[in-house]
Amino acid sequence: SGAETGVDIHGRPFGDWFLYQVGVLNGAHEHLSDSNKGKDVYGMVRFDYAKSHFFSASLSGFIYQGNSNAKVQTQEDVNWNRYGLSARATYMMVDVYAAYSVDKINKTPMGVAGLFDSTATGLTIGADTYVTNQTLVSFRYDNLDAGGMLDQRTSASFIGLQAKHFLRANVAIFARSDFNLRQSEGGETAARNLRHAFFSGIDVVF
Repeated sequence: SGAETGVDIHGRPFGDWFLYQVGVLNGAHEHLSDSNKGKDVYGMVRFDYAKSHFFSASLSGFIYQGNSNAKVQTQEDVNWNRYGLSARATYMMVDVYAAYSVDKINKTPMGVAGLFDSTATGLTIGADTYVTNQTLVSFRYDNLDAGGMLDQRTSASFIGLQAKHFLRANVAIFARSDFNLRQSEGGETAARNLRHAFFSGIDVVF
């Protein structure tokens, strides 16, 4: 089982504008016996601003410090940490958001030294706006600077455009187009050789 045992505390001690969360976990696959004797710890803070019917904004950050919570190709335990920031602002019918995260492997084993990139980053920037009462248009940029074994990692950068029209409150038709901003890496699978992807369909929420 991948369940984790731990303690989580969160609240708004200063009012609606501030939220905090802190926790301690035994780690993945560790139960009450806690065989690895290490603890994963995490924390998050978020600042909210919503004093207008037309404008709201939030800014948040988090940190997750792992302890022997991952393995590399040599099957040795490593510490996998993650940090991130995100922001969001909404004005009338326009919603803008961004998020940035960093994954870091500490104390890379000698067996993969020089062959392993211990840092990976991800960035997302997006905007949504209603152009009519029923039609939502979205733009999104995603960039992944992958880590891991140098001969296996695959980084990616995409721009996505989407239009969604709501036929009812819970039914919408959509069309989406994604463009790869990087050179094709070759290969026979679409995931490694993707230049352009187009999707269309219907969303139904029950």
